[in-house]
Amino acid sequence: MDQVRTTQGVVDKDSRERVRLAGEVFRRYGAEIRAMIRVVASDPGQADDLFQNLFLSLVAKPLPPDIRSIKRYLYKAIVNDVISQSRRERCRFRHIKVYALRQGRASGEEDPRDALIRAEQTRRMLQIVEHLRPTEAQAVIREYSLDHDRGKASCEMGIKRRSFTKYLSRGMKKLRFIAAAREGMTP
Repeated sequence: MDQVRTTQGVVDKDSRERVRLAGEVFRRYGAEIRAMIRVVASDPGQADDLFQNLFLSLVAKPLPPDIRSIKRYLYKAIVNDVISQSRRERCRFRHIKVYALRQGRASGEEDPRDALIRAEQTRRMLQIVEHLRPTEAQAVIREYSLDHDRGKASCEMGIKRRSFTKYLSRGMKKLRFIAAAREGMTP
């Protein structure tokens, strides 16, 4: 094999010839290639990627000598690149989704700021819980502050689950009323 040493390393003459041929195709059909890419690309960033990918594909696999229509061949190569890129993006999205699920997070998990807002609202609500009856206050505290499930909370309070739900519902209704009255709104 005939090789040439460069500052980037060893390059064979065949590779240099393929780069030259790809450059010739781009010099001759560059305007048409850009027009074809604009037709099939969904955004300008994708258009630049497609342009570069087409050049690299022509370096890796030069045009066959028996092509009847070079423009048709180039258009088909561009469309195939778009399809391949779309497939890679879908695959990448699937991998990210699987990774997120393995990390214990749902793919559509809420914004962390929403959790902070909810925590602040819970803190305020628990400050006004003193205006509730003791059983209602206990139900609200066990549900929202201690994060107990209703079965466990009702067992700890020594009541039926249905009674727990009733106390919780009444307590929440009163809390909403009190909070709205403090903010000057009608419940």
